[in-house]
Amino acid sequence: METTLYIALGRYGDILAALPIIQHEIAEGRHACMMVSTDYASVLDGVSVQRLLFCKDTTDSWTYTTATWR
Repeated sequence: METTLYIALGRYGDILAALPIIQHEIAEGRHACMMVSTDYASVLDGVSVQRLLFCKDTTDSWTYTTATWR
């Protein structure tokens, strides 16, 4: 089955705002997961959503240095 990846690299509010959309996808029987920054991933602790953690480098630009499923 195809999985939809929702990307929310913003802060806590941006991540929380996307959760109802993902909940709807899952309730409809579709697979959904979320990419979030490691800086704000803690907001998803206790939430049953598959996530891809995205690590920001020190030059303040986004790179694919570390991305791990959790």
